[in-house]
Amino acid sequence: DNYIKHIKVSGRSKNRIKAIPQLKNKIKGFDASLEMHELDINKLESIYVYLIDDLKHAESTAKRFMRDLILIGKFAIARGANVNPTLPLYKVPQATKSQKAKTKLKPIVLAEEEVDAIYNLELTTPYLINVRKWIILAIYTAQRGEDVMKHIVKDNFVKKGNKLFIDFTQDK
Repeated sequence: DNYIKHIKVSGRSKNRIKAIPQLKNKIKGFDASLEMHELDINKLESIYVYLIDDLKHAESTAKRFMRDLILIGKFAIARGANVNPTLPLYKVPQATKSQKAKTKLKPIVLAEEEVDAIYNLELTTPYLINVRKWIILAIYTAQRGEDVMKHIVKDNFVKKGNKLFIDFTQDK
């Protein structure tokens, strides 16, 4: 916990920093009594497998969590904490071609009729009407919900001729 508070100085993105408490909860789910000095290479590999097999995380997500865990461990070592000396040596395994094929996510595609069905839903509650507007906007701009909320602001609307466009730079 002491080292998590100071991780912001590591240059991690805001979303990676927000994911650190999630990582802590996932480690507790794996073994609530686990201490940093117990994190040898075998234990780290078991955590990695747990993230993929038990928690059903995509391989890329599991790798991000493992890199964050190693970063916290290195940070703790640099400050004299009792951390297993093999922790910084852990390398997240590279996926084989068959593993990559298994973990490749299929995109979710909506037919025009499905989008129309969402648009034509009979809604009377103001918050559901608002959610529907944001969902449809996210669908047509191919943006994640957080990105829609962040970029779809008045300043990003640009008029070109008689058409209105949303102009912004994609984060990822």
